[in-house]
Amino acid sequence: MCGACRQQYGQTKCPFCKEELLKEELLDFIDAFLGTIGTEDGAYDAHEMSMVIEQWQFHEMEFEASPRVMRRMAQSLMENHAFQRDLRHALQSGAGHRGAVHRGSAWLWDAASLLFRLYGFHEAQPLQNGHLLEEAVEILLSPDEESGRLGLLYEQALQAWLLSGERPELASLVRRCGWAVVISYQSGDEAQRALLSEQILSTVHADYFMVSHRGIWGSKRQDMVWQSFCTDGPRDLV
Repeated sequence: MCGACRQQYGQTKCPFCKEELLKEELLDFIDAFLGTIGTEDGAYDAHEMSMVIEQWQFHEMEFEASPRVMRRMAQSLMENHAFQRDLRHALQSGAGHRGAVHRGSAWLWDAASLLFRLYGFHEAQPLQNGHLLEEAVEILLSPDEESGRLGLLYEQALQAWLLSGERPELASLVRRCGWAVVISYQSGDEAQRALLSEQILSTVHADYFMVSHRGIWGSKRQDMVWQSFCTDGPRDLV
């Protein structure tokens, strides 16, 4: 199209390939996003991060019919030096302070739903610097990490899976997270079991459970998280 025709077109999709033409808007969002989730000294506001991740989720729903738009956003984010810096800092802190609430490792937990979603994009088709996402997942699901937050992590993994359109790459991640929760629950003391139970029952939406029975586990009977926390008693692993 010539310049005059582009100005008169007034649509958000390319007339030829039908891709969304929102480059500037997407870049503006990424700039605002980066300004919220991290700074050079590693400080951040957990509430603001939660709000901006919620905005990301709204964009996912908005462009559900055009998944390549969100993939381009994911790629732009992984190519951004500021995001790489913050993620590397969090990975270094998380790896060196497992089992402790350290500012760097806390960043990973607060950003987990976004990191899981980016990981899903990477698993479907490798992203630049995707190895950083692989490291983040390993730290978050490490048996050495503080298990008292695993119940919250399961809900975030489910969110990422649903936003992905129930992609199999993230289904396996949700199962891995679910097993970590169940094992921690069945091997923990009374206080640990009570904490994990409260997290699961208060954060995982009933609709999430209904969808994940078959989509994640194969059936309600095979859903180990449901069987452990939402029935009369936990189902033994052996």
